[in-house]
Amino acid sequence: MIRIERRVAAAVERGTRCRYRSAVTTRQNRSRLTVLAAALSLLLLAGCGATDPFVYDPRAFDRGAPGFGQEPEDITAVAFCFSPIRTALEEVAAMAEERCAQFGREARYSGGSYHHCPLLTPRRAVFDCVRPGDDG
Repeated sequence: MIRIERRVAAAVERGTRCRYRSAVTTRQNRSRLTVLAAALSLLLLAGCGATDPFVYDPRAFDRGAPGFGQEPEDITAVAFCFSPIRTALEEVAAMAEERCAQFGREARYSGGSYHHCPLLTPRRAVFDCVRPGDDG
C-alpha cells in the first residue's frame, strides 16, 4: 500500500497523469452502479405487487399429486406467505377466515415461521380450519 501511495505522490509532483488513481475511481464507480442497480431492481419488484400475500401450498406444483390442479373438497389448514412490512397479520387472518369459510370452517391461528416462503414474502402464517363450535 505504501509503494502505491509513493507512486501516486511522485506522479502528482511530476504533473503526470496517475493511472492507478483513475483505475480505482472507475472500479469504485462500477461498484456503486452495481449496488444502485440492485437496489432499484428490488424497489421495482416490491412496487409491482410481488409482496402481496398468497396461499402457500408446497404441493401445488406436484403434477403427480392426487387432485392436481383441482380445488380441494375440504381443508383442515391453510398457510399464507406475506411480508410483515406491507401486510399486518390481522389482514392475513381475515384472508384465512375467508378461505376456511369456503369449506364451512373457521380459521384459528396456529403459528408462524420463516424460511419456507420466498425472499420478498418471508413470513409464513399457518391457520387451522376447524368446524364451528369445535374446541379441539
